Order: sequence, then C-alpha cells, then structure tokens
Amino acid sequence: MTTLALESPPPIPRSPSSTSSPATFPSQRPDSHPAPETSATRAPSPMPPPNSAQSRWKPPESHSDEECPFRDSTRSDRRKENSLGRYFNNVAERGHRVIVRKLPHAPEWIRDNKSSSAVSSDSLGRNGSSNQSAACSVHVTRMVCRLRSSRSSQNESMALNVPERLAVNCRKTPERAAWLDQLPDTLRKLERRWSLTVGAPFDGEDVSCAWVAPVALADGTSAVLKLGMPHMEGEHELQGLRFWDGDPTVRLLESDDELGAMLLERCEPGTELRALPESEQDLVIAGLLRRLWRSPPSPHPFRPLSAMTEYWSNETLADVERWPDTGLVREGLRLFRELPRTAPSEVLLATDLHAGNVLRSEREPWLVIDPKPFVGDPAYDATQHLFNCDARLRSDPDGTIRRIADLLGVDRERIRLWTFARAAAEPRDDWRHDDSVALAKAIAP
Repeated sequence: MTTLALESPPPIPRSPSSTSSPATFPSQRPDSHPAPETSATRAPSPMPPPNSAQSRWKPPESHSDEECPFRDSTRSDRRKENSLGRYFNNVAERGHRVIVRKLPHAPEWIRDNKSSSAVSSDSLGRNGSSNQSAACSVHVTRMVCRLRSSRSSQNESMALNVPERLAVNCRKTPERAAWLDQLPDTLRKLERRWSLTVGAPFDGEDVSCAWVAPVALADGTSAVLKLGMPHMEGEHELQGLRFWDGDPTVRLLESDDELGAMLLERCEPGTELRALPESEQDLVIAGLLRRLWRSPPSPHPFRPLSAMTEYWSNETLADVERWPDTGLVREGLRLFRELPRTAPSEVLLATDLHAGNVLRSEREPWLVIDPKPFVGDPAYDATQHLFNCDARLRSDPDGTIRRIADLLGVDRERIRLWTFARAAAEPRDDWRHDDSVALAKAIAP
C-alpha cells in the first residue's frame, strides 16, 4: 500500500494487503473492484476530506502511451519499492516536497486494526482470517510516500492510502500520473459535496485500475466510492451503469462525469460468484448477460467493439518480433477486424463479465460490477467467463464453449472464433504464454 499523505496525517485504519496468483490466460482479468464479504457490514473507517478538482482524462492518440488493464493482470510482478519514487519525484517537480521512507515499526493504529475493510478474502487470497501480526508485516515492508502540498494548510492535513498496483499503473502515462496527483483533492471535494465518511480503500492484487473505498452517507447508508484510473476499456463505465440503472448492475447513487466519480450501491453480503462451482456460475452469468444485452437509444456515448479490437491489434502489432507463431497471431488479428463487421446484432456489452465481477446482494441474488461498455456482438461477451474457467476450457474447449453458447442462445461458432482471436492475438506482456498458444491451436478455424 503506497500512502500519499499531506503533512501530519491522522491515524487511519488500513486493511491488510495480500497477493493472489496471476491469471492463466492473458485475457483473464482479476477484478479491479474487490467484493465485500465477511466484514461487509462493518462501519467504514473515517477519512478526512481532500480539497480541489481534477482535469478530465482524454484518450491517448498512440497505443504506446496507454496500457489496457487486462494486460496488467498477467505481467510479471514489477512492484519494486525503489521504483515507486520515480513517480513521486515527478510530483515533487510540480511543487510538492517528497519524503520516501520505510516504516521503522508497525504503528499502534495498524497493530490494532482487525478489519479487512470488507475486501473479499477470495479475491485477496486471505482465507477469510483476521491476522494482526500478518497485517503488521505487510505494512512495515511497504514503501510510504508523504506529500506536503503547498495548496493545503496544516489543519487540512490528511493521509491517503493508494493500493500498490494502482500506484504502479499510474506511473505508465502522464494522464494517470496527473490523476493520482489530484486524487487527494478529488476525494476532499467529493466527501464534502456528497457528505461522505470515507473508509480505508480496498487493497490487493485485484485493485489495479481504480481507487475504491467503503463510505457511509449522512443518513448512515453504506455505499462504495469508486474513482477509476484513466484507461481505455473503462472510459464509459459510469454511463453504462446509468443506462442499466441497476438491472442487473449495482445502482449508481451519485456521479460526477467530469471527475469520473461514482457513488455506488453496496452489495451485502458481497460474496463473489466465483465462490460457487463453475457449473452454477455458468447459469448465473448466462442469465445476467441476457439481461444486460439491450440496444442503447441514439445518440449514445458508447464506442463500437471494433474500437477495442483495433486498439488491441495496434498493441499486438508493436510486438511482432516476439510472436511465437506468426500465422496464428495474424489469423487472430484478421478475426479482430472481421468479427465486429459481421455481427448479426449489436447490443451494449459488459465485455468483462466473469464470476469475480458478480456479487451477492440483498436487492437481487446477484449484481454485476465493473462493466466496461462497448456496443457490439453478443458472442464476444461470453468469452471473459470462458477465459476465467481456464482449466475447464483447456481440458474441453469444444464442450465448454458449447455449454455457454446453449445457455446464452448465441451462435456457437462465433463464440469459438472470438475465443480463438483473443487467445491468439490479444496483447500480452509474455508472448511465450503456452496456455494461450495451446488453446488457440486447439480451437483454430
């Protein structure tokens, strides 16, 4: 957990952080919005507010300036403590004094913190236990960065925890670095505007693309505050949640389009669908997808699915010298161009619906979080769940694809072609990924 702190921070309970194994396929994306589970009913921890607004991110013109969040899930671990200073040195050049140090010992407010801040034990690999000494060891080995802002007085001091993978991702582009620099000010503004009491942010390997925390409203209602890092796939999440309006997604309670801020309905108890056997997951995912697939009225802000596949294709072409099988990759790229053009129908897609993005709720049995909306072929939307069932997909690709196609009532061949295209040509950090290459060969056209 990286800490951005204005001078003299008050003690804020933090949730323990842990790690989870990377996904098997390059297209598997761990959930960037961790689910509340056993501690979901605990009161959120208070956090003092930030103080000004941020500028809105604009999409980069070149793929080299932006990295899709799904790629981050399979890259080698680059969380090196010394490298964290590179981003914060840039902050210093913009008028901040930066002190980077190791915590010499676990402060009392860490030792006494027994709450996991309602983060899913499954998504963080915790086995649901509360281990105080383990929490201490996590925090004392992490880098702490303290920022003293020239724009804030001593009376407005605050500490802000930033999940480590999110901090790493924010170093990748100037837009993200600027977003992180403005995060304390943005939080202060939203806390005042919406009368929020903000708790410690969710942390873990899954938290890489957004700052997400439990909050309490003025009337005591529990909710979730989400501030998404600028990234291509998640650009219209807010608009998608507004369109679906709780059917079957979490509800958008408040929003700020300029800041990209979302105040969301909180799922209770928040157990992830991936806690169930995969055969049961199939049924729930199929039912949710059929409800999500609606055509938005024109005009609408949503991009065509071809925009995402073109973006991926450009990244893959930039790595041509690392392709393990040129013919296989080029066939995948061809399908990235062809499949969007030949879709028999076009609806608003979630594009990232898998069992980690479906939470148990009181309002409905299951609700969808973290949609990444694009308009396009319904057959594409089946692929993310397939990739997250990696062992079953590897052992019986035809049978697994057939089952999902039958449950969805979608053309089986189109699902197979989309699955092949992603396994063969989706950009990745490690092109020697044998599982993806083997799958692509097994289901090649």
